[in-house]
Order: sequence, then C-alpha cells, then structure tokens
Amino acid sequence: KKVDTYSEYEERYVAFSAADMPPNSGFKQVNFNRTFSTIPFVYITLDIQDATVRVPYYANVTKTGFQVGSNYGAAVRGVWYKAYVK
Repeated sequence: KKVDTYSEYEERYVAFSAADMPPNSGFKQVNFNRTFSTIPFVYITLDIQDATVRVPYYANVTKTGFQVGSNYGAAVRGVWYKAYVK
C-alpha cells in the first residue's frame, strides 16, 4: 500500500478550559502552530463526552486556522485535528 506524503503537515489536540469553550451555537477559533502555504485539507474531531446528542460543526478554514462549534458549547472539551497540504 502506498503511503501518502505531504508537503506540509500538522496534527494535535487542543484542549479547551471551562472559560475557553465555544459559546452555544457559536464559533471558537483554533489556530495552527504554523501558517500553511495554501488552505489545508483538515480532518476535525470534536472532543464531546456527553450522553446527549450534540451537533458539532466547523467553518472558516484558512491558512492559519479554523473555527469549531456545537449547539451546546459546554459539551466541547477540545478538538483533535490533522491538517495537510499535498
């Protein structure tokens, strides 16, 4: 199997403190540790550990970061992401 190679790559987990969680139905900015040369492809998984169904979403991906949110922001503990440019 061929392994994908990337010209630019970053992955990490960003934890949100209680004071830093996204607002309900609003966005929270997450910045990359680097500036990509072009808008990267981004895989995003919100860290939601809640028995109630939540609606996760993301938007506004740029060369420097992206925004995440949920219908109930207090349920979001953080975000895992992988961003890359081939």
